[in-house]
Amino acid sequence: MSFTPFQLSTFITAFVSFFLGISVYSRERKSRVNLFWFLTSLSISLWSVGLFGVVFSKNEGNAWFWQHILDIGGIIIPIFYFNFILYLLKKSFLDYAYLLELLG
Repeated sequence: MSFTPFQLSTFITAFVSFFLGISVYSRERKSRVNLFWFLTSLSISLWSVGLFGVVFSKNEGNAWFWQHILDIGGIIIPIFYFNFILYLLKKSFLDYAYLLELLG
């Protein structure tokens, strides 16, 4: 079994993001910044695993399953990243409510 460079890069991205998230979270578990960085890294890892599954699938049914995993990861990445940035900058969600109002 040989991997294309693209398949290999998605697998490496999943592996590295997962272990970077764990290493940051394990240093200080009570920190909300570390928690949301871990969740962001975990969602990136989930997205990368989904992408690997789509690219590596041999039939349409498996590809659709992995596409759903890919979509879930892609949906939750910005949610966790937004919360990570809010905690990193020590801002309240209400400080940015007007921005969400404009986007909605």
